[in-house]
Amino acid sequence: MTKTRNRLISVGTGLLLFIAAVLFIVPQKTAGAETWIESAAEFAAGDGTQGAPYQISSAGELANLAKMVSGGETYESTYFELTADIDLDGKEWTPIGTKDSQFAGKLFGSGNTISNLTVGGGDNSGLFAYSSGEIKDVYLEKIDITTTMNAGGVCAFNSGTIEGCGVLSGTIICSNPNGGQLGGICMENSGTISRCFSNASVKGATSAGIVYINRGNGVVQDCYNTGTLEGSSSASGINTNNYGKIKTCLNLGAVIAEDKISEEGSVIRGYGICVMNVPGASLENCYSDSDVCPKELFGGFRNNTTVYYKTTAELCGGSLPDGFDGSVWNVGSIGGIADKDAADRFAAKSYTYPSLNGVGSAAAREVEVYNFSTDSTPDWQEFKYIETVEDFRKIDDDLSGNYILAQNIDFGGNSYRPIAYKSGSSFTGKFSGNGHTISNISVKYDDDLVGLFGTNNGLIMNLAVSGEVTGEEYIGGICAKNEGTIYSCSFDGEVKQSATTQRKGKVGGICGTNYATISNCFNSADVSGNDYIGGICGEMCGKDPVVVYCVSVGKVSGFTGSAIVGGICGYGNGISYGGSSELSHCRFDMDVSGSINLINGGNTITNRGDNYSYKTEILCGDNIDSFDPDIWNAGKGVAVTPDAKDGKFGTKTCYYMSLKCFGEPEPITGDVYNFAFAGGSDDWQPYTLISSEDVFRTYWQSDVKWSENFVLGDDITLAYSLAPNDVIPTSLSTGTFSGRFSGNGHTVTLTDDSTCGLFGTNRGTIINLAVKGNIESDRDIGSICEDNHGTIYGCSFEGKVHTTGAHAGGICYDNQGTISNCFALADVKASDYASGISVTNLSDSLESCYFVGNVDSDITGMISVGNSSKNCYYNKELSISPEDKAAKELTTLEMTSYGALAKMNFTDDIWEKLPNDTANGVAYYPSFKGSTYVPSVKYTAKLELNRSGDEAPVYGDDIEFTTKALILFRNDYYGDDVSVEDTTGTFNAEVGGKTIIVVANRFEDTAEAAGDVTYKLIYKGSDYFPDDYSEDFIVTVGKKALTVADFNVALPADMVFSNTEKAVTVTAKPGITGAGEITVKYYGESGKEAEPFSAGTYTFKIDAAEGSNYKAVSGLTADSWKFTIEKAGAETLPDTGVSYRWSTDKDITVSVAGLPENMGQVTVVRTKKDGTISTGIIPGSCYSDGKFTFHLGPNTVDDIGKTGSFTVTLAADNYESVTFTVKITLTDKDNQDAPDPAAFDIVFTNDGSELTAAIKTGLKGVEYSFDSTTWSGVNTTTVAHLKDVTAYLRFKETDELNASEAVFKTVNSGHGKLVHHAAVQATCQNTGNIEYWECETCAKYYSDEAAAAEVSLADVIIAKTDHKWSVKYTYDKNGHWHKCEYCDAATGAESHVSSGEATATEAEYCTVCGYIITPRKGGSSGSHVSGGGRDTTPTDTRPIINGERKTWTEIAADLGRQNGGSATISMSGETTVPAEVIKAIADRKIKVEFAYDSTKSWLIDGAKITTVSAADFSLFPGSVDTSSLRGVSGGKYRISADIPAEIRFTFLKRYAGEFANVYKLVDGKLVFQTCIKLAEDGTAVVPGMSAPGEYAVMVCRYSDRQGDFDNNGILDIYDAVALLRYSVGLESGENLQLIDLNGDGMVNCADASMVLRWVVGLSA
Repeated sequence: MTKTRNRLISVGTGLLLFIAAVLFIVPQKTAGAETWIESAAEFAAGDGTQGAPYQISSAGELANLAKMVSGGETYESTYFELTADIDLDGKEWTPIGTKDSQFAGKLFGSGNTISNLTVGGGDNSGLFAYSSGEIKDVYLEKIDITTTMNAGGVCAFNSGTIEGCGVLSGTIICSNPNGGQLGGICMENSGTISRCFSNASVKGATSAGIVYINRGNGVVQDCYNTGTLEGSSSASGINTNNYGKIKTCLNLGAVIAEDKISEEGSVIRGYGICVMNVPGASLENCYSDSDVCPKELFGGFRNNTTVYYKTTAELCGGSLPDGFDGSVWNVGSIGGIADKDAADRFAAKSYTYPSLNGVGSAAAREVEVYNFSTDSTPDWQEFKYIETVEDFRKIDDDLSGNYILAQNIDFGGNSYRPIAYKSGSSFTGKFSGNGHTISNISVKYDDDLVGLFGTNNGLIMNLAVSGEVTGEEYIGGICAKNEGTIYSCSFDGEVKQSATTQRKGKVGGICGTNYATISNCFNSADVSGNDYIGGICGEMCGKDPVVVYCVSVGKVSGFTGSAIVGGICGYGNGISYGGSSELSHCRFDMDVSGSINLINGGNTITNRGDNYSYKTEILCGDNIDSFDPDIWNAGKGVAVTPDAKDGKFGTKTCYYMSLKCFGEPEPITGDVYNFAFAGGSDDWQPYTLISSEDVFRTYWQSDVKWSENFVLGDDITLAYSLAPNDVIPTSLSTGTFSGRFSGNGHTVTLTDDSTCGLFGTNRGTIINLAVKGNIESDRDIGSICEDNHGTIYGCSFEGKVHTTGAHAGGICYDNQGTISNCFALADVKASDYASGISVTNLSDSLESCYFVGNVDSDITGMISVGNSSKNCYYNKELSISPEDKAAKELTTLEMTSYGALAKMNFTDDIWEKLPNDTANGVAYYPSFKGSTYVPSVKYTAKLELNRSGDEAPVYGDDIEFTTKALILFRNDYYGDDVSVEDTTGTFNAEVGGKTIIVVANRFEDTAEAAGDVTYKLIYKGSDYFPDDYSEDFIVTVGKKALTVADFNVALPADMVFSNTEKAVTVTAKPGITGAGEITVKYYGESGKEAEPFSAGTYTFKIDAAEGSNYKAVSGLTADSWKFTIEKAGAETLPDTGVSYRWSTDKDITVSVAGLPENMGQVTVVRTKKDGTISTGIIPGSCYSDGKFTFHLGPNTVDDIGKTGSFTVTLAADNYESVTFTVKITLTDKDNQDAPDPAAFDIVFTNDGSELTAAIKTGLKGVEYSFDSTTWSGVNTTTVAHLKDVTAYLRFKETDELNASEAVFKTVNSGHGKLVHHAAVQATCQNTGNIEYWECETCAKYYSDEAAAAEVSLADVIIAKTDHKWSVKYTYDKNGHWHKCEYCDAATGAESHVSSGEATATEAEYCTVCGYIITPRKGGSSGSHVSGGGRDTTPTDTRPIINGERKTWTEIAADLGRQNGGSATISMSGETTVPAEVIKAIADRKIKVEFAYDSTKSWLIDGAKITTVSAADFSLFPGSVDTSSLRGVSGGKYRISADIPAEIRFTFLKRYAGEFANVYKLVDGKLVFQTCIKLAEDGTAVVPGMSAPGEYAVMVCRYSDRQGDFDNNGILDIYDAVALLRYSVGLESGENLQLIDLNGDGMVNCADASMVLRWVVGLSA
């Protein structure tokens, strides 16, 4: 698939390039401009005979010829003569002749010129359109011909003779971007063209210098082209298609054309002579100038051809090309050198081409030449410019050519193969950089002959190169092997041998091996290899190798100390004695390369001059001695610029002597480092930066590097152990480190299994280096080095130095040099002698050092053993034997405190004491400024707060505290951790927002609250605690017990019963804070708890809940805590009046009005009766619970109006006494009870105009009121909408009864009458609605009967639906269809599908709808078939599976029992497949065909179903409008649900081979989905109709796929090709309706481009 796609993209890209080529824009002439034919004038003279030809001397007369010929006058055998030059002045020219009226006369130009010929459009353009006559000796100048298809300068179509004519200048262009068949002289020739030339620029689809097509009887002879020919399809120097004869012709013009994509592959479209020479045609003795037109000479069919390339020099030499007739052609010539400029080496050389005798003037060409001389003798040569990397690579195509670098070229670091790299090949030409630079080359090959050039046997000069060159053997910056001359060249960058090879190398900055001459060259590259390494060349070989006047300032080095390395040349190999080999006048920079020889080995090479190694300053000086000042610039000095950041690193800028050909020299800059220390003078030196373990090991294992300078660029952790063979050997006999090494403040960390230190023997300088790790060895050992005979300054070690050998030192074991300002934090152990810095100090130069750690051996010294040291210190708390008579002992606290430097007399020019990291508990020892390693010790700092006394404090106590600040230093060496008290700081304490001053580590405080009290102890001014360091200490303060004395008690102010509770107020006394909630409890005289409400004596106690400062207490009381409530005074109540009918004779109980509340226990103490009516009481029981009982009667009618009374005095607990009177009046009527409120309701009615409230009740003898004052028998009233209505009801007065008391109800009137609207289903004809209610009064709508949920009318309306097609078919004798259940609309009408001819037992019926087409023999037609052929039974529409009708549930069960396989289900008129069936298909991965009818089936593959929705799957008739689509309808369908499926359609066989085009309704528009070609049986399986929606299928002979030009239903590259051919008239096309893809009204290459982008996936 990937290959196919890549191929499509490749082909598509080619076609897109082709499209871009044909889309050139040609300006059109203004339409409607005046033409010459409108200005035609009569011929000036003559009668057209040979003796008196018509004379043409003006443009009008020439136009007359055009007019007459175009009008039908062919002028056969008539003579014409141009008698003067004619200027057509750019006015539109009408070409002479037409296809039906061709010029047949004879026109003699007599050498005159027609200028400014302009043809602005149309076809068949030129001076002549059609000519069958003769045209001779006419010249055209400044022509401007534009055509839509065919054109030639002299004539478009020639079937006669054109002789001695020429186009001097102008253009011939085709305005059709896809067309153009053009020729400089003629478009089509079937006659003779001879002795003609064209210098016109021709541009079209196909362009030819002389003639586009030369027919079978056409002859083209003795012609040449010098014009530029450009073709988007093809271009050729003489002819495009030759069917005739072409002889002795020249093409001297440029041909511009590119490759063309074809079905067969790639062919060349530009040709020097001819595109195609067909069988039977001939091309004889034709030539093309290869310097001007480096194209293939001709295209297909190479029979009968003698065509050749010749260079300009060959064509213009002293003889004519083979076959050329000297009577027709003049010999060309070569001129001399002109416009010489010695400074820039460029000049011009002129050539005159062969010319036609008597026709025009000779064509000439001026060629630029270059002086390749390296001395005073000129060497002018033609050349080719090198402008790009690609140009440079093409030198390999002609290794003998001459080349000039036109400009600087950047190779971009891309991999590059050397020129002439193959063994046996060499560059034999001449190459000049002309002072330019080739930069960023990257030549990296595990091979020989590696460089910009491989082998040079020619000349390479004036070239600067920079980059990287790496190879196996023979490696050089300019060339690998030099057998020619390298002059005035330079190389900068790196030239090196592959590190993995074991071969000699032969590596040089300019060349690897020199067999010939290298002079005046400059190398600034670093050169390295195994052997034979030199700054200019690796080796000199042969008889006469010469290296003179060369300078090398790059670093030259070998991989090992035994490598043969020379500052100029590494080795002289096989030099022949008696030869003229020479190495002289050469210089190299010894500061960069070190102290090496000019040449370091090999045979003798004559030293004939001043060969020296120089310091940088001398090579950058102004004295170039014997070097040629015309070639070399003097140097301009050296400057060092320190880094602005720290001043240690810097840039050394060297203005070396340089080659003048490269202009003003660029300085060479190098990184340097100032190795000065201890206040010494600057020591800026080049260095190697070590920033990784790999680099470290590379240099450390190379003995040749041990005298060089190194600087650590970063901290390095060695992943592998350091062993003695990893470092500089410790034995002086095998080598020492003698260079400079600066750690630059960085750290080297060793692995735990290292067996030696970083250096062996040091005779150099090691400064500013930190080493960390653990070393265990069996030899004398030290961490920095073993033996020190040089200088160790500003170095340190942290870790372990253990040996089973005799000696071990923390820095080194034997010091015979200088060790100063160093320190070690180490555990040092040896069998005999061990010390913290150095075991020995024989030089007595060990000062300003300190040691922290443990030293363990028979004889120890904390700094050194037995020798003096100056100003050295050690930590006395950490070692097993902390003694050293020459050093001073200090504590950890002293060595890590702020004043440590002053204590140790260390100067601050190198030392610093960093503030301790108090936040993380890290104390720092003195360290070196700028170092990444700072020695430290972990410590723990804490404060202590102690309380005096043993008893726990409680709230209110005074507490005394003491404080301490403690430091615990971790001891990783010997003994326990070191604990000290820090007394340098001061304490403060904070509690509860107040600050307490601590004096002499003591303070007091009062416990002002119980609970956990936080004391913040603050410590300031210490080196070991953070600023304002604090710790929180929690002191638990207990809660205090409460007593009676802690409370204030206030008794009730009113001690008389008042029907209210009497309360005692108990509060904590002032100063009692933090007590809990107080609860007062009261106890009566019985001792039981009682509320102090009634009269009596009460005792009280208190409970206090636990508070913040006090404990809880319960039952707290005192003897005085009691009080008495006195009884209230006597009460006389208002009279209670009652009336009764005179005839009443019974016991009556009445409620006594106005009795006081809470009287307590009550007894009757006195009763008194008054009045004349008969009444009586029962003493002792006449009063109870507020009610008075008496007996009334018997009385007589005469007693009406009489009264009587009872006065009663009560004794009560809470009152002195209570007296009330009940007065009784006898009347003629009795009282009655009030109605029950539940016996009536309020009902609201709405008659459409007003809302009425009605009181409804079943009670009799009642009356009504709506205001409680007006009573009547009317029970209704008019009320407002949504208002509260109160209705009253009572029993009305009767003859014997008074009116009763009234009862009432209040109800809101609400909406009154609500109109109910039932739900109505929407159809395709009408809208529907949901169920709702409408208030006629306020016109509001509600979705519930209670009118609680208000809705808008829009909310209840349901919009019209689509047609609802019935599942069952409707049918008649003509067919069947689906009918809308709401209207008479119908869809899916089809003819009946016969079940077969009727028989005696079975009717002929429709297999789709069951309609009986023909009854069984003896039956009747027009009914519906049913089982068994009986017409009266309803059709069974259950689907059929395996020949059996079943329900869908049964089918789902059957499928559920089936594993894989397939099934066919006949739908029997059903249109929906339930979801349960689809799920069974998916679960069992079954392939099922659902046969809807004889024309369509639904194909479902269960394996492709990933999810099944709960929705059923349906195929319904659709109703989309397909009137805008072409073809006949194949059905309209509406699909629900979404599963992967296909539909098989069966159409009439006559549609076989046509297309089923599928459309889907999207946003109201039918959108093309896919197309399928119908099989021979008329069937088509259509994918893509599975998503829900409306579809239409149209059957048509055309594919509706956009861009399907060839109408095969597939969009591919062939559609794009065919569309392109159609756009240029080469193909008629098949499917034209949908090919204007961009909608611009035209079919062109832009549409083809869109097809290509679709095909290759560049657009949708």
